[in-house]
Amino acid sequence: MSGLAAAYMLVQAPTPCGAPKRKASTNAEQLYCRKNAKGLLGGCDIVQHKWANVRLLAARSTWGVFLRNMTSDGKGMAAGVGALASTSSAVIALGTLLFNLSR
Repeated sequence: MSGLAAAYMLVQAPTPCGAPKRKASTNAEQLYCRKNAKGLLGGCDIVQHKWANVRLLAARSTWGVFLRNMTSDGKGMAAGVGALASTSSAVIALGTLLFNLSR
């Protein structure tokens, strides 16, 4: 069950998109998409935003940007906490199962 909950949070839970938008000029600060997205890893309905969060996670230097975008509203924060909790629960359950099988 924990694995299914983690999968839901990563690919289906409603969250903010957070994909970087194109800059208007060279001195403009980077803007991020605020549309609703599906899951922590997915993007909104704009084709270029579909896997933008996965690209943010691929480069270690942009992890902070990803976390800032996800925690900018309550939905993203709830999905992040839910994904972390369900993943932790799945790892603990798997460890307990392996420990009991080795006895």
